[in-house]
Amino acid sequence: MDTTPPRISIAIPTACCTAVVCFAVSVLAGVAVDNPAGAILARSLGAMLVGWPIGLVAGVVLERLFREQADGEALRAVELDSTSGGFEDDVEIIDEDDLGSDGSTVGGVDSSLAA
Repeated sequence: MDTTPPRISIAIPTACCTAVVCFAVSVLAGVAVDNPAGAILARSLGAMLVGWPIGLVAGVVLERLFREQADGEALRAVELDSTSGGFEDDVEIIDEDDLGSDGSTVGGVDSSLAA
């Protein structure tokens, strides 16, 4: 059973946001030039109807771009994990016995003087 959550499309919300922005800009432009209310609303609805498909296309393109980016990063992460061989190769642990230090000196200086 697949436990991954379903992917949510961003195309429809992008289209709706674009349409609302087109409507708002059109209303503000109509009010700014003192057009009649009926003309403002008619033109604003037309702008919203034109803006929605433009936003839908932009949303589909953005969704595809984001999915390709996420899939590429996931693939790179899997490849990096499989080629690294684990964390054992990253760190070398050195025992004090291998260094030949008795612990009384720090960097060539007596530890009583270092503090």
